[in-house]
Amino acid sequence: MSGPTAGATHPTEAEIGTFVRAEVLPMSALEDDWRADLDDVDAALVDEYQSGFPVVERPFRVVGDALGIDETEALDRVRDLRERGIFRRFGAVLNPPSSAARRSQPSPHPRTDSTRSPR
Repeated sequence: MSGPTAGATHPTEAEIGTFVRAEVLPMSALEDDWRADLDDVDAALVDEYQSGFPVVERPFRVVGDALGIDETEALDRVRDLRERGIFRRFGAVLNPPSSAARRSQPSPHPRTDSTRSPR
């Protein structure tokens, strides 16, 4: 696979922000054979990056390099997959700490006893 193309432009913060807020189709609106329309690069985006998307300054550059496309095309392809409803959501999925871990952490807001009189 080749690296990014020479002279490629980088997505701006405004383009990325527009991407994040884009309207998408619901999954139920997809045709039953939606995978038939995917090329190898789109299929890799769907299959290989559902978890483990690179957490680096320019993740679409890393993904593009791995797939043999440039950064802008990687972002454009993810945007297109999202707009077509193939991705319902594109973003971080955080695992909350277990309830035991939450109980062992001090609260950032001290509790106040409403029955105590003010001093």
